[in-house]
Formats: sequence, C-alpha cells, structure tokens
Amino acid sequence: MLENVAFLHLCRGSRDIYYHQASRECDFLEVEGGRVAEALQICQTVTQPKTREREIQGLLEAMKAHTLKTGLILTDDDHEEVPVFGGKILILPLWYHLLKKR
Repeated sequence: MLENVAFLHLCRGSRDIYYHQASRECDFLEVEGGRVAEALQICQTVTQPKTREREIQGLLEAMKAHTLKTGLILTDDDHEEVPVFGGKILILPLWYHLLKKR
C-alpha cells in the first residue's frame, strides 16, 4: 500500500518515473531533463536487519549508477540519516515526505 501511495504521488509531479534493477533493485527513479534526479525505496519499516540491508543496498546501487549523493527510503514511521560513500540516505516516514514535497 505504501508503494502505491508513493507511486501515485510521484505520478502527479512533472518528473518521469522509472525502476532500477541490476543486481539489486530500487523502487523508483525520478527523471527530469533526461537525468535521474532522485532515487527512492519504499518499505514498511527498516527495523529488521535483512530488510534494512536489502533496501539500503538496492538504493546504494541506484545512487552509484546515477551519481546521486542522496537517496530516500520512505517507511511507515522510521526517521534516520545514514552516511554512505560521500553521501547520505535519508530514512523518512512517507507521510512526512508527502507533506513537504511538491
């Protein structure tokens, strides 16, 4: 359900929406002017170690592939900043992102 809400919100924007999959996956890439502007993962929570690792690694792969310094993991209610390879991953509640974005 969270992914559907996030997708519908992204569709209302002016950016094109894509999916990243190589050895790992990233739920959404927002593309503006032919360039990936933002990479987002959506999951219920990142409190379980296996889920956290899967979501972070998928997002990191997309960030590296598209030279992004910041990535987003949107959850039900988690809030954290994770430093990674000269950048950061923001873990935010989806509701918070929806209110501040666009």
